[in-house]
Amino acid sequence: MFGELMSENNKQFNELKEIICKKEEKIVCLGNNFEPYFNVIPNKWKDFYYGGYYDCYKCCENKCINADNPKGVCVKGNGFVNLIDEENIKYIDCVKGKGNFVLNKVAFIYAENSFNKPKEYLTNYSLFYFEIKCKIEGEEVDNDKNFVFMGLFNNENNFVELSLNQSSISYKTENKEIKIKFPTFSLNNGDIFGCGLVYPPNNKINEFPFIFFTQNGQLIGKIISLKNFKCDFYKPYVALKCVSVETNFGNNLKEKPFIYKIKNNFNHFSVNFDDEGGDEGLDFDGELTKDKTEINGSAGNVSN
Repeated sequence: MFGELMSENNKQFNELKEIICKKEEKIVCLGNNFEPYFNVIPNKWKDFYYGGYYDCYKCCENKCINADNPKGVCVKGNGFVNLIDEENIKYIDCVKGKGNFVLNKVAFIYAENSFNKPKEYLTNYSLFYFEIKCKIEGEEVDNDKNFVFMGLFNNENNFVELSLNQSSISYKTENKEIKIKFPTFSLNNGDIFGCGLVYPPNNKINEFPFIFFTQNGQLIGKIISLKNFKCDFYKPYVALKCVSVETNFGNNLKEKPFIYKIKNNFNHFSVNFDDEGGDEGLDFDGELTKDKTEINGSAGNVSN
């Protein structure tokens, strides 16, 4: 009798163990096939930035082209941008024959919505991203004539930007400005550039947000850690001269997907925050955390 009970108990135990193993296999399978939920943040180009260092970024002293009058020509004939619609910016060349003081001017345009640090508790990484397609206004690319900056800023003393005509990434915080040059880089007509901001989960207290850039779907330059930036939000911006841009804020990814395939690339993209990278930024060959946690992301917050 006792032997029969032991045999029956062993049988039930083995059956239960088999059920548990199958459940664990399903859990692992679900984890490996996790599909993140993309909460897209609608955005559009909103206004021109003047004041302080950027006070020179206007068509003329009259500020003929502004948020209330985003289309038109400068009364003095200077070249400047027109906000054609929410995502497209057209550069209007200066009027020839108006004198020696007619110039193509740089315009600084920023977006309506900021990329804010999530306030709610999240266990995922939050990624914000946008892209611009450049159209050179002129017969050929001229770094002295064509001027393109793109990036994210909080104020004049807190920004990270990619300078396409200077082949560099610059960032400024606490009145300290650093420029990182990369030797093999060129701006071509039709190039698509992207800028992304990643916030770590709330429970990753030893990790910091970072910014990265892309060109035609490939990561370029260095990652910029925001460890020393005391900001909880950043606004997208561009600064343009003799270049028009078509923008993709991710408002309709089904019909207008990003060139940078975030889902395919970002799951394998990671950063080692044990190495701060000094003033030269961080390379794209580290690990995000010691337990090799990966980032999932797209054009907005990534949540369960």
